Amino acid sequence: MLDMDKCWVEHDVCVLDFETCGLLPADGACDVAAVRFSGGRIVDTFTSLINCGKPIPEAASAIHGIRDEHVLDAPTLEELAPHLLRLASGAIPCAYNAVFDAGFLHAAITGTDCEMFDPSFEQWLDPLVVARDVDRFASGKGRHALEKVCARRGITIEGAHRALPDATATGQLLLEMLRRNEIKPCPLGKLLSHMAMRRKHQEQDFQGWLARQPKQVQS
Repeated sequence: MLDMDKCWVEHDVCVLDFETCGLLPADGACDVAAVRFSGGRIVDTFTSLINCGKPIPEAASAIHGIRDEHVLDAPTLEELAPHLLRLASGAIPCAYNAVFDAGFLHAAITGTDCEMFDPSFEQWLDPLVVARDVDRFASGKGRHALEKVCARRGITIEGAHRALPDATATGQLLLEMLRRNEIKPCPLGKLLSHMAMRRKHQEQDFQGWLARQPKQVQS
């Protein structure tokens, strides 16, 4: 169990990232990576293509470059659970836009083996929550996308839109946010509770913005 009274920087962090076949967990994932950070450095990594048993839409392939023929002999996500457990056990789960990645993970893997596998543990570390606050005045389409948030902090993603480079960059971003004091050292429970509150408020603000948009006229 994670010690919620211990400063979060004293914990290991396991960053998870998926490349997917769509926007919903039911669409399936085709690429996964987990990167474990300890003491500000990478100590273990795992990545694999995934055969989710469904065709990969061309629109998804255009983003990550993974096609049906690449995953024919790949394992299922369930078969990869022991490898993910090895990296996630005893570490704080983390992902960029954590709700998205947790949804794909828990569609295939659930359990109490570690916090990452437990759907009831919803308070993952999420640099996107921080970026939406700190970079709220940034302009341009996709201003809160991982690549752009990293670029504003001098982090280059080699091979973006594949699971391992994106997971690695997410961990580096977390550390850079700590260095810049955009995330402060504090007890883990306090940080996770604050992120959960900010995520909720950000979603409420977004829904309010949507409600204020002009209605589309049906022709």
